[in-house]
Amino acid sequence: MGFSFSSLLLVGVALAGCEAASGFGNRYGPDPALPAKVIYASVDNQIDIMAKLAEATDCRGEQDSEEATNACHYQTTIVGFNFVDEQCDAYLRELFALDTERDRLKTVIAGADKLTNAVLAVAPASKATMAIVAQSFGLTSDYVNVAADSYLFKADAGIVYNVVSSLQESYRNGVARNREQIDSRPASYSAIRGYLRLCMPPTIQSKITTTLARAVAEEADANTPPGTLQNPDLVSP
Repeated sequence: MGFSFSSLLLVGVALAGCEAASGFGNRYGPDPALPAKVIYASVDNQIDIMAKLAEATDCRGEQDSEEATNACHYQTTIVGFNFVDEQCDAYLRELFALDTERDRLKTVIAGADKLTNAVLAVAPASKATMAIVAQSFGLTSDYVNVAADSYLFKADAGIVYNVVSSLQESYRNGVARNREQIDSRPASYSAIRGYLRLCMPPTIQSKITTTLARAVAEEADANTPPGTLQNPDLVSP
Protein backbone atom coordinates (compact mmCIF):
# COMPACT_ATOMS: atom_id res chain seq x y z
CA MET A 1 0.00 0.00 0.00
CA GLY A 2 1.48 3.32 -1.06
CA PHE A 3 1.52 6.54 0.89
CA SER A 4 -0.63 9.44 -0.21
CA PHE A 5 0.83 12.88 -0.75
CA SER A 6 -0.80 14.12 2.47
CA SER A 7 0.72 11.23 4.42
CA LEU A 8 4.18 12.04 3.14
CA LEU A 9 3.60 15.68 4.02
CA LEU A 10 2.66 14.79 7.60
CA VAL A 11 5.73 12.57 7.94
CA GLY A 12 7.95 15.41 6.70
CA VAL A 13 6.40 17.88 9.13
CA ALA A 14 6.81 15.44 12.03
CA LEU A 15 10.47 14.79 11.21
CA ALA A 16 11.14 18.51 10.90
CA GLY A 17 9.46 19.10 14.27
CA CYS A 18 11.56 16.42 15.97
CA GLU A 19 14.75 17.82 14.48
CA ALA A 20 13.85 21.35 15.58
CA ALA A 21 12.98 20.25 19.12
CA SER A 22 16.31 18.43 19.51
CA GLY A 23 18.14 21.64 18.66
CA PHE A 24 16.39 23.88 21.20
CA GLY A 25 17.70 22.66 24.53
CA ASN A 26 17.84 26.24 25.86
CA ARG A 27 14.40 27.28 24.62
CA TYR A 28 13.24 27.99 28.19
CA GLY A 29 16.21 30.22 28.97
CA PRO A 30 19.59 29.61 30.65
CA ASP A 31 20.02 27.26 33.58
CA PRO A 32 18.93 29.09 36.78
CA ALA A 33 21.77 27.35 38.64
CA LEU A 34 25.50 27.66 37.91
CA PRO A 35 26.47 24.19 36.63
CA ALA A 36 30.07 23.49 37.60
CA LYS A 37 30.96 21.28 34.64
CA VAL A 38 29.64 23.83 32.16
CA ILE A 39 31.57 26.61 33.90
CA TYR A 40 34.80 24.58 33.86
CA ALA A 41 34.42 23.96 30.14
CA SER A 42 33.62 27.62 29.46
CA VAL A 43 36.63 28.90 31.41
CA ASP A 44 38.98 26.45 29.71
CA ASN A 45 37.55 27.49 26.38
CA GLN A 46 38.10 31.19 27.10
CA ILE A 47 41.69 30.60 28.24
CA ASP A 48 42.51 28.61 25.10
CA ILE A 49 40.86 31.13 22.79
CA MET A 50 42.53 34.22 24.27
CA ALA A 51 45.94 32.55 24.41
CA LYS A 52 45.71 31.62 20.75
CA LEU A 53 44.50 35.07 19.68
CA ALA A 54 47.38 36.66 21.61
CA GLU A 55 49.85 34.69 19.48
CA ALA A 56 48.87 36.80 16.47
CA THR A 57 49.91 40.05 18.17
CA ASP A 58 53.36 41.62 18.52
CA CYS A 59 53.24 41.07 22.29
CA ARG A 60 55.47 38.42 23.78
CA GLY A 61 55.85 37.55 27.46
CA GLU A 62 55.43 39.96 30.34
CA GLN A 63 55.16 43.65 29.51
CA ASP A 64 57.17 46.39 31.17
CA SER A 65 54.24 48.63 32.02
CA GLU A 66 50.51 48.59 32.56
CA GLU A 67 50.10 50.71 29.43
CA ALA A 68 51.99 48.20 27.32
CA THR A 69 49.99 45.32 28.79
CA ASN A 70 46.70 47.06 28.03
CA ALA A 71 47.93 47.73 24.47
CA CYS A 72 48.44 43.99 24.10
CA HIS A 73 44.92 43.28 25.32
CA TYR A 74 43.60 45.73 22.73
CA GLN A 75 45.66 44.12 19.96
CA THR A 76 44.32 40.72 20.99
CA THR A 77 40.80 42.13 20.75
CA ILE A 78 41.47 43.34 17.20
CA VAL A 79 42.70 39.87 16.24
CA GLY A 80 39.44 38.50 17.61
CA PHE A 81 37.48 41.06 15.59
CA ASN A 82 39.32 39.98 12.45
CA PHE A 83 38.40 36.35 13.07
CA VAL A 84 34.75 37.29 13.59
CA ASP A 85 34.86 39.26 10.32
CA GLU A 86 36.02 36.13 8.47
CA GLN A 87 33.22 34.03 9.93
CA CYS A 88 30.60 36.73 9.36
CA ASP A 89 31.68 37.28 5.74
CA ALA A 90 31.38 33.54 5.06
CA TYR A 91 27.91 33.54 6.63
CA LEU A 92 26.74 36.52 4.55
CA ARG A 93 28.10 34.95 1.36
CA GLU A 94 26.09 31.82 2.08
CA LEU A 95 22.97 33.91 2.72
CA PHE A 96 23.45 35.60 -0.65
CA ALA A 97 23.96 32.24 -2.40
CA LEU A 98 20.89 30.71 -0.75
CA ASP A 99 18.79 33.75 -1.65
CA THR A 100 19.92 33.53 -5.26
CA GLU A 101 19.30 29.78 -5.44
CA ARG A 102 15.82 30.22 -3.98
CA ASP A 103 14.83 32.68 -6.69
CA ARG A 104 16.32 30.49 -9.41
CA LEU A 105 14.56 27.34 -8.16
CA LYS A 106 11.21 29.13 -7.87
CA THR A 107 11.59 30.33 -11.46
CA VAL A 108 12.24 26.78 -12.64
CA ILE A 109 9.23 25.48 -10.70
CA ALA A 110 6.97 28.20 -12.11
CA GLY A 111 8.13 27.33 -15.63
CA ALA A 112 7.50 23.63 -15.07
CA ASP A 113 4.05 24.45 -13.70
CA LYS A 114 3.09 26.35 -16.86
CA LEU A 115 4.54 23.67 -19.14
CA THR A 116 2.65 20.88 -17.34
CA ASN A 117 -0.63 22.77 -17.55
CA ALA A 118 -0.06 23.37 -21.26
CA VAL A 119 0.52 19.66 -21.85
CA LEU A 120 -2.55 18.65 -19.83
CA ALA A 121 -4.65 21.20 -21.71
CA VAL A 122 -4.15 19.34 -25.00
CA ALA A 123 -4.17 15.86 -23.44
CA PRO A 124 -7.29 13.99 -22.31
CA ALA A 125 -6.96 15.07 -18.69
CA SER A 126 -9.74 16.19 -16.40
CA LYS A 127 -9.91 19.60 -14.78
CA ALA A 128 -9.46 17.91 -11.39
CA THR A 129 -6.19 16.41 -12.55
CA MET A 130 -4.99 19.79 -13.80
CA ALA A 131 -5.92 21.41 -10.48
CA ILE A 132 -4.08 18.72 -8.48
CA VAL A 133 -0.94 19.10 -10.59
CA ALA A 134 -1.05 22.90 -10.30
CA GLN A 135 -1.52 22.69 -6.52
CA SER A 136 1.39 20.29 -6.27
CA PHE A 137 3.70 22.72 -8.03
CA GLY A 138 2.33 25.55 -5.94
CA LEU A 139 3.07 23.68 -2.72
CA THR A 140 6.56 22.89 -3.94
CA SER A 141 7.19 26.57 -4.57
CA ASP A 142 5.97 27.36 -1.06
CA TYR A 143 8.30 24.73 0.37
CA VAL A 144 11.23 26.48 -1.28
CA ASN A 145 10.28 29.63 0.62
CA VAL A 146 9.80 27.76 3.91
CA ALA A 147 13.19 26.08 3.62
CA ALA A 148 14.94 29.29 2.65
CA ASP A 149 13.26 31.37 5.35
CA SER A 150 14.67 28.94 7.91
CA TYR A 151 18.07 30.47 7.13
CA LEU A 152 17.38 33.81 5.45
CA PHE A 153 15.97 37.06 6.66
CA LYS A 154 13.00 38.36 4.73
CA ALA A 155 15.19 41.13 3.40
CA ASP A 156 17.49 41.63 0.47
CA ALA A 157 20.94 40.11 1.01
CA GLY A 158 22.51 43.47 0.12
CA ILE A 159 20.53 45.19 2.86
CA VAL A 160 21.68 42.61 5.40
CA TYR A 161 25.30 43.11 4.34
CA ASN A 162 25.08 46.90 4.64
CA VAL A 163 23.42 46.67 8.07
CA VAL A 164 26.11 44.35 9.41
CA SER A 165 28.94 46.45 7.94
CA SER A 166 27.52 49.59 9.54
CA LEU A 167 27.15 47.90 12.93
CA GLN A 168 30.68 46.51 12.79
CA GLU A 169 32.26 49.83 11.84
CA SER A 170 30.43 51.65 14.63
CA TYR A 171 31.40 48.99 17.18
CA ARG A 172 35.08 49.00 16.19
CA ASN A 173 35.21 52.80 16.39
CA GLY A 174 33.61 52.73 19.84
CA VAL A 175 36.10 50.18 21.14
CA ALA A 176 39.00 52.20 19.66
CA ARG A 177 37.81 55.35 21.43
CA ASN A 178 37.55 53.50 24.74
CA ARG A 179 40.48 51.13 24.37
CA GLU A 180 41.63 51.85 27.93
CA GLN A 181 38.64 49.79 29.09
CA ILE A 182 40.14 46.70 27.47
CA ASP A 183 42.50 46.18 30.42
CA SER A 184 42.36 42.40 30.83
CA ARG A 185 41.80 39.21 28.89
CA PRO A 186 38.26 38.82 30.25
CA ALA A 187 37.45 42.36 29.08
CA SER A 188 38.92 41.54 25.67
CA TYR A 189 36.89 38.34 25.46
CA SER A 190 33.71 40.24 26.35
CA ALA A 191 34.38 42.82 23.63
CA ILE A 192 34.90 40.10 21.04
CA ARG A 193 31.70 38.35 22.09
CA GLY A 194 29.81 41.62 21.73
CA TYR A 195 31.26 42.07 18.25
CA LEU A 196 30.21 38.54 17.31
CA ARG A 197 26.62 39.23 18.37
CA LEU A 198 26.40 41.91 15.67
CA CYS A 199 26.36 39.16 13.04
CA MET A 200 23.73 37.06 14.82
CA PRO A 201 20.31 36.79 13.10
CA PRO A 202 18.31 38.36 15.99
CA THR A 203 20.59 41.43 16.04
CA ILE A 204 20.39 41.93 12.28
CA GLN A 205 16.63 41.42 12.17
CA SER A 206 16.12 43.82 15.07
CA LYS A 207 18.29 46.49 13.44
CA ILE A 208 16.45 46.19 10.11
CA THR A 209 13.06 46.38 11.85
CA THR A 210 14.11 49.42 13.89
CA THR A 211 15.53 51.19 10.83
CA LEU A 212 12.38 50.56 8.80
CA ALA A 213 10.14 51.78 11.65
CA ARG A 214 12.22 54.95 11.99
CA ALA A 215 12.04 55.56 8.22
CA VAL A 216 8.25 55.18 8.25
CA ALA A 217 7.94 57.57 11.20
CA GLU A 218 10.18 60.15 9.53
CA GLU A 219 8.18 59.92 6.31
CA ALA A 220 4.94 60.40 8.24
CA ASP A 221 6.37 63.45 9.99
CA ALA A 222 7.55 64.90 6.69
CA ASN A 223 4.06 64.52 5.19
CA THR A 224 2.30 66.09 8.19
CA PRO A 225 1.42 69.78 7.68
CA PRO A 226 3.02 72.15 10.21
CA GLY A 227 0.88 72.73 13.28
CA THR A 228 -1.13 69.53 12.79
CA LEU A 229 -1.67 67.40 15.91
CA GLN A 230 -0.67 63.81 15.16
CA ASN A 231 -2.74 62.41 18.03
CA PRO A 232 -5.47 64.86 19.11
CA ASP A 233 -6.92 62.27 21.54
CA LEU A 234 -3.93 62.79 23.83
CA VAL A 235 -4.67 66.49 24.24
CA SER A 236 -6.91 67.44 27.18
CA PRO A 237 -10.00 69.54 26.29
